[in-house]
Formats: sequence, structure tokens, C-alpha cells
Amino acid sequence: MLNVGCCGWNFFSPNQIIGRDWRKTYSSRLQAYASIFDVIEVDSTFYKLPMISTAKRWRAEVDKVNANFEFIVKAPKAITHASSFGPGATAALKGFIAVARALRASKLLFQTPPSFGFTKENYNAVKTFMARVPGSYVKIWEPRGSWLQHLDEARIGGVTLAVDPLRSTIIAEQGIYYYRLHGFGKGMMYSYKFSEGELRRIAKIAKEHAAYNTYIMFNNTYMYEDAIKLKSILHIAPAQVF
Repeated sequence: MLNVGCCGWNFFSPNQIIGRDWRKTYSSRLQAYASIFDVIEVDSTFYKLPMISTAKRWRAEVDKVNANFEFIVKAPKAITHASSFGPGATAALKGFIAVARALRASKLLFQTPPSFGFTKENYNAVKTFMARVPGSYVKIWEPRGSWLQHLDEARIGGVTLAVDPLRSTIIAEQGIYYYRLHGFGKGMMYSYKFSEGELRRIAKIAKEHAAYNTYIMFNNTYMYEDAIKLKSILHIAPAQVF
């Protein structure tokens, strides 16, 4: 199954994508997003966890238009950056899981910075921490920096690696391929807009993995437009509205 989505909804513009009258149908930007896509990464949890009541409201909003909508929750930087999977990370895990539970999320994303490079010590820290995450969750790890040259060594049983399909290749874990697309160019990586040719290359790779549960998540300035274009190339219809 192919799943196309974006990393966050704060910059989603219903006026531009749906039309100026979108408020007549949808109560929020998130609800409008859920009428087009079936999945989203909750990027804001990296900076600050929402109140449980807020997470439950988000879940209720999307349920009204798309009962199959899926939240994938990004781990707080207290886990991946400040603590680097150390003791502080374990302390932050409880609140993170509570938010995921309120969203009825089954997948958790952990993104590490380039400064958390490929070493045996760092590998063991990730492995030890992931063992503490409840087994009911699919754990996804996007390693950066020197890990990209050592993806085979980065593999941990029960943890799905997330990579950019235009840069790296991986082996499915837990029956899942997980791709995150940021763009190219050091100074403009996130402001990138993918070309038609690049989107077709991504579509080709995704189709090769169609037998698996494959996620293609855009994380760039033009992510909504790029994701809609990719869905069109893959002939994936908008989410069912009811």
C-alpha cells in the first residue's frame, strides 16, 4: 500500500489548494488537510508536546472527514537531540506515548541530528532506548550525518529506517518502507520544489515497493503541492470525504 503525506499542517493553505470557501465545509486547516491526504507527521511534537485534550481534538477533527486518517508522531527533541537517547530521553518517553495514544497513532518517528554520528556507543544508545518503547508501536528512525554511509550497521531489529529514496536505499523492516523527502542543496534544502522528473523517479521507486506498506512523506516548503502531484502520478485519489 502506498501512503503519501506531509510533515505538519501549519503551512497548509486551504485557500490555495481547496478554495476560498473551504471554511463552509471544514472547521480547521487540519481537517481540510485530512480531506486530501490519509497520513501526516505531527512535526510540532518535536518542539513541544500538546495537551492531551488538544491531541484528542485533532483526532476528533479528522475523524469527521476521514475515518482512516493516520497520525505519525515525531519524538520530542528532548529524546533525540538534548538527551541523545540517554536518561533524559526515558523521562520524556511517557508524555510522548500519552500524546500518541490520544491521537490513536501506531507509528513513532525519531529523527537524529548529523551531530549524533555513527559510533558503536550511539548505536547502543538507540538500541537500548528503542527496547523501552512499548512493542505496540512501530518505531521509525531517521539517522542523519555519517549514518547515511553506514545504513547496514544502523539496522536494529524492530526499527524501520527512514531515508530519502533519491539519496539512499534501505531494506523493509516490519513490512514497511519509510521515505522522508527534504530536497537538495545545503542552503535551500527545505525550500526545495521537486521537479516532475524527480517525482516520477520517486513514484517508480514507490511502485516497486507497492507490496509493502510504503510511506512517502514530504518535508519541504512546497510539500503539499509536491505530495498532491505525486498522488496524481501514482493515481491515488484524494481521501474519502463524508
